[in-house]
Amino acid sequence: MKLYPLNVYRLDNEDVFALSKTTVEIADGKKTLFDATSQAGLVKLTKNTNQLADQLNITQAHQYTEQLRVLDYECDRIYGEVKNTLRTEENSLVDTDKAAKARTFIEFLQPYWNANKLPMNTQSKLLGEMFGKYTAAKEPETPPAGDAGTTAVNDLQALAADLGIDKGLNVLQPKNEEMGQVWKQRNDMLGDIEENDSASKLSHETGKCYNRFCSALVTQQEFVPNEELAALLSDLDRLRVKYATIVAAKETAAKKKKEEEKK
Repeated sequence: MKLYPLNVYRLDNEDVFALSKTTVEIADGKKTLFDATSQAGLVKLTKNTNQLADQLNITQAHQYTEQLRVLDYECDRIYGEVKNTLRTEENSLVDTDKAAKARTFIEFLQPYWNANKLPMNTQSKLLGEMFGKYTAAKEPETPPAGDAGTTAVNDLQALAADLGIDKGLNVLQPKNEEMGQVWKQRNDMLGDIEENDSASKLSHETGKCYNRFCSALVTQQEFVPNEELAALLSDLDRLRVKYATIVAAKETAAKKKKEEEKK
């Protein structure tokens, strides 16, 4: 019996994990049928799959990634609305007083103006610094000698209220803080946000174990045919077809992208 061709090494780390995890789950219920070689192969594949799961933290990492995607989108939208309002008020020819206030607030935001175009962790830190200044405690009613000409930091809150951006900033602040916290949680879990060498190496080793386990089952079936084992191999074969389709789709997309880049 031959299994459907599958180049497991062309799969992403997450797909290798999903393939091996499902294979282990399917095979574990039939392990009493296995000879010594197949049993050893299942034990090794199970161990490697669990190690890969620990490295990738698949489920929780994906939850954090999706949560970050939503938070980043919301923060960008809200901050964009605040900036648009300021730009509109700055150019007002009717209310020159409000235009002056808008220019003052824009000057305050200048170091943080493009924060929403930066990586999420940098964006969160910069806006956090901005909010630290924006929400600073009020200065004394009568400034100390020599400080009479300074503007109290809390005047920014009064300006924001006059310009109608205070509500937006009040919504943005907790969302920005949450984004920073979630980013740190995900980063602590995954190490580097990009796939690191240890994950890739472990994925490769898991792929090797998967291939050897499948080969052991096929060899066992060839020498000692068994209907239940044949049914198991059929189940595993259907799984291989599914992942071979994923590989084919990735290769087609890569080829198409390469052709478009040549144009």
